[in-house]
Amino acid sequence: LYAKLQPRDSRLTKDNFAQVWNADLPEEWRKWLHFALLTAMRRDEIRRTYIKGSRVYIDGLTKNGTTHSLPLTDSIRACWMDFSDRADARKITELLEAAGVYLTPHGCRRTFKSAAREAGVSDSVSDFISNHIQEDTVANRYRGDPSDDVICDAIHKIEMLYKEWGAIF
Repeated sequence: LYAKLQPRDSRLTKDNFAQVWNADLPEEWRKWLHFALLTAMRRDEIRRTYIKGSRVYIDGLTKNGTTHSLPLTDSIRACWMDFSDRADARKITELLEAAGVYLTPHGCRRTFKSAAREAGVSDSVSDFISNHIQEDTVANRYRGDPSDDVICDAIHKIEMLYKEWGAIF
């Protein structure tokens, strides 16, 4: 009579991370998943990414009305591809459900934020990477954006945690 509703708050934990990261998915969706878990970009933003020089950019404005780019790490470069034809990123949810795990595209962002916190990355740096708008305070205006070295270090810490959780890069 009633359909079972999936929880809205999907995220991976150390207990199921390896099952998802190492899942036998079509190559383009495996890369999409890894890219989402390493950059915390929104599904529409991933579709509009491109690489120029040593950065990955989002073409156009993001959800919060800003432009956004990240320094290109080796792991991000390894999983990036032209995702513009991935119009319906919810396909990843279907593929993972077939493998026995529930994870939405936005759940990749939640996983990233949880992993960043566990890896010791400051909220301000993980907020910048995931392009969350920070509260407009004097302290945040003085703090400014983190340097590329700080961002790369944060992404590296998250990669190391993912490896501890069983990810094979």
